[in-house]
Amino acid sequence: MGNSQFYNHIETEETSPVIDVDIVWLGYPRTFTVVYGEEEGLKQADALHPLTDFLGNDPVIAPLKALSCRGQDEYCEWHVTRDPDTGKIRRVTFTCEAPEYWSTLAAGYPSNPFYYSGTHSVEAKGDPDKLLALYREFVNPEVQMEDLFFQDNRYACPDAQGNPNRFLQGQYNPYNK
Repeated sequence: MGNSQFYNHIETEETSPVIDVDIVWLGYPRTFTVVYGEEEGLKQADALHPLTDFLGNDPVIAPLKALSCRGQDEYCEWHVTRDPDTGKIRRVTFTCEAPEYWSTLAAGYPSNPFYYSGTHSVEAKGDPDKLLALYREFVNPEVQMEDLFFQDNRYACPDAQGNPNRFLQGQYNPYNK
């Protein structure tokens, strides 16, 4: 197993005693568990919240309230697959690729407004079909292309200089469901 702390117990026989330990990595919802206690904190961490819950109440960002995400202490996403009959966890899938990775895979460059607004010095093409295939493999086979891209231009928010930024129709949506 080397230095890995993660392994598939179905494929790798456990030879040492199993010891339960607290998860201390901040990729888990530590902020929620500190504020709400462990049980409610984990429920809050798994729920979708308006993006503005984590950005403050500045009226400039109010248009982003329509976007939702899961609150995290650092960039880490996870998806829990449960047994439909028992509700028991069957699989937990983690990813810690930055949103810029997915945005670049979708379009060749990180999308505006938050990731990249400079010039494109080389021709780079994204691969939306690969993006969709990875989402279907690692998140859910039911993910559709329209789930991953903004369907309209309605999410507008001025940048620090007051210039309008937009999540444009057809851009990768880092806050996708």
